[in-house]
Order: sequence, then structure tokens, then C-alpha cells
Amino acid sequence: MGGKWRAKSNVVGSQWVLLDIDNSGKDANGEKCYEHQLTLDEALEHPFIQRYCALIYTTASHRTDWHKFRLVFLLPEFVPGYEIVEVLTRYLMKHLPHDPACKDASRVFYGSTEASFPLVQPNVTLPYEWISEAIAVTEREKLEYQKRIAEIEKRKAELRNRAESEGWDTDALIQQALNYIPPPTNWQR
Repeated sequence: MGGKWRAKSNVVGSQWVLLDIDNSGKDANGEKCYEHQLTLDEALEHPFIQRYCALIYTTASHRTDWHKFRLVFLLPEFVPGYEIVEVLTRYLMKHLPHDPACKDASRVFYGSTEASFPLVQPNVTLPYEWISEAIAVTEREKLEYQKRIAEIEKRKAELRNRAESEGWDTDALIQQALNYIPPPTNWQR
């Protein structure tokens, strides 16, 4: 990141993408709890991981009853900037369990002096074809999203024009709609 603050705009690039597996979720009270994503054994048996993952290492908070580890996937060459790194990370996240919070290209991951390394394959990289597919899928999704946004904006403009031409009292309509919302019950409090 060029010695600057952690921010996407400061990312120089990367030659790897990483998934964080922490098997964590939130309970009904918002407290951290165990939520199965992937165990080390499951990771080691996964065909994609066997073929393309260069390194698996356990984190400092890893326990035998609550696996926490990282999957490191090397890229065949350095990718400049943050955009493509995030595209590749998100595409990888679609195919493997992960901690969804860890998709920012500027995120720094630390090791541990107590780490174990159940998989070390330094000569393995994600193939160029996979990278091209990830970029193409992301571009298609981006175009579809932009199309949906344009349709929504068009409908909003049409509705706004109709409201103006027909002289709707939007405040009264909103008040009327709010009257249909039932009051909270005891189980909702």
C-alpha cells in the first residue's frame, strides 16, 4: 500500500487472493457464535482447493473445536490496483465458504507464530482461464445491475410525472399507507 493508510485507493496490487475461514456467525442476541463454514479436513478434501490453493495456514485464534484458517491462492502474475483483486476475491467467495467481511483488497492478514500449515503448494496458481471467467462474470453482473437501476429510475420518473399530472397528495397517501401497518405485538418488543 505504499506506506499509506489502509484504503482501497492505496492498494498497489497483489499476486494472491485470500479467503478467511472463521466458522463464525451471530446468534439471536448478536453475539459471536460457531457457524460451520469449512473445517481443515473438508478444505483439504475439496477438489478446487487441492488443485489451486497454494497455502492453508491456521490463525492465532484457531482451536481444534473451532477451526479458523486462511486459504491463499496465488495468481499467475501481479495484478495492479484493487479492482481486479476484489473481483477475483468476490468470485472465489461465490464458490467457497468464507468470512464475508473479508473482501476488501486493502485488508491486511497477519500470520501467527503458532500457525500450522496443513497445505503448502508454492508452485500452484489460479489459472488464467479462471481469472478471465471471474472478470467476465463480474462485468455481466455489473451490466445487469446497471440495467436494473436504470429500470427503477425510469419507473420512479414515470410515477413522479403521474403524481404531478394527477395532483396526488403524497403526504396523505403515505399517511393512509401507514394506517395499514399493524401495531407491534408482545413478541415483537
